[in-house]
Amino acid sequence: MKRRALLSTLAAVAATASLGWLWQHKRGSGADRHDIVQTVFSSPLPPLTPWHLQLIRKLRVTWVPIESGAPGIDPLQPLRGELSSLEIAQQILQIHNPALATQLLAEVCLWIPEFVACKPAHSSMQD
Repeated sequence: MKRRALLSTLAAVAATASLGWLWQHKRGSGADRHDIVQTVFSSPLPPLTPWHLQLIRKLRVTWVPIESGAPGIDPLQPLRGELSSLEIAQQILQIHNPALATQLLAEVCLWIPEFVACKPAHSSMQD
């Protein structure tokens, strides 16, 4: 149980550290993105959608060599690809709305600790 709590905490720290990617390669007003992120983080956890899952599947997970090490999300380039995280998110989701992509990326930051802490309903490792 302690291991799950530790992994959940590490995921939360990685997700929070990854917020910098929401501002990489800004094209519009930073205040707009800031407002979107503030709104997302001051709201209850949104329902998990297929869009969130698409983004979670594309996260670049690396080994964070702090103390004994743990998996974490690359804070500089959390989504696999050559473009900015916002542009990659728009491509993955096939949307042309940067505000919606920013909102979904921020929501993914909230969902990562929950997603990591989820216990599978049926595990082959159970007795």
